[in-house]
Amino acid sequence: MRNKQKYELAGLSQKISLNSFKTPLYVYLQINTICNFNCKFCSRESMPNKSIDYLDFKYIIDSLSEFGVNDIYITGGEPLLHPQIDDMIDYALTKKMNISILTNGFYIDRHVEILKKVACLSVSLHGEKETHNKIVGFNCYDKIINNINLMVGKVNLTINYTAFNENIDEKNILSVYNFCDHNKIKMNVSRYNDLGCGKINKCDLDLNIFMKNIYHLVERGYDIGVNNCIAPCVVSPKYLHLTHGCGAGSIFCAIDYDLNVKICSSATQVISNLKKNSLQKIWNNKLLKTFRGLKWLPIYCKSCINLARCRGGCRIEVGNNLLGLNDKNVYDLNENTWRKIRNKNFEVCIGKARKEANFFISLSTPSRLFSKEVLNVLQKIQSTGKISDLEQYKDLILSLYRDKVIKEKQ
Repeated sequence: MRNKQKYELAGLSQKISLNSFKTPLYVYLQINTICNFNCKFCSRESMPNKSIDYLDFKYIIDSLSEFGVNDIYITGGEPLLHPQIDDMIDYALTKKMNISILTNGFYIDRHVEILKKVACLSVSLHGEKETHNKIVGFNCYDKIINNINLMVGKVNLTINYTAFNENIDEKNILSVYNFCDHNKIKMNVSRYNDLGCGKINKCDLDLNIFMKNIYHLVERGYDIGVNNCIAPCVVSPKYLHLTHGCGAGSIFCAIDYDLNVKICSSATQVISNLKKNSLQKIWNNKLLKTFRGLKWLPIYCKSCINLARCRGGCRIEVGNNLLGLNDKNVYDLNENTWRKIRNKNFEVCIGKARKEANFFISLSTPSRLFSKEVLNVLQKIQSTGKISDLEQYKDLILSLYRDKVIKEKQ
């Protein structure tokens, strides 16, 4: 039934494919799971302490080099806790790798000389001293600040700020921003993703408050942007320029300590393993090509005017089905909207529909192209005013409601 539904913008192609790169632009390489912090919002659940074997690390670097990938982000856990991190960085540098280290900053002072050689050192900082220490579960703020100061002017530094309801206020954001501005360090703000320990700890983020605060800061001249994906449909249109999609599985991928290849470092679904297949074969396999083709997206996303910007939002928050809508904010928006409208009466706002080949085109605004099955749904709504008995068409009806093709009767 579902494959007979066609509903899209008329006169504008929505055929978007992310099968653009024959190789990932960069790769996240998780070298361990060990961490000395206990961050509330951590995207990973508790797991056994694992570290990559040095020979396996060399094998990954050799594979990336042969595949033409020269940019890697080394992550953990806490990567600076790996006993061979210095040797790993040295080896990757012999292969002309551009190395970025993602760290909580606590052990920078142990590795100052080798860290001077990396392309970027990215340190996590999540608010004022009291706020940061509370979030990470450790009295560490002063040492992290001292360690960052050790590297100022010696390496390209960035600060990562993960925002959720405990630190989305301007006071905490500006505390970190002003520190960065004083030291000429770039600040990246990422919104909390509902994953791992964050989900267990019932962390939350009110996106509209978050976006409002960022928007007001940008209006006042602060150079702050959002680093990870936010779907345009879940925030006010005036924040559109602060939103963007996700490049997981299309621009980048991740490799863990066991050589498992995933679409991103927070994903749980394993695509394949480098011990079984080359990265080139994995990157170009059928599953990832289908994933990047986006034909699996629901009508709600495929008919959205912001599809090219969003591309379906976060790939991993809701579940492990790679070919499914997994952005929690979009999912929740649709579920909440459906509960709000399902028992109300509606009317159809299309005056005429012109036949065009095997489809129909509405002659009112917005102009949409749709199939016979969609026309039948519209006729049922017009006839009865009800949508409660059309739940099998929920995705379509939510799209019609969003586009004001149907509206509540007054």
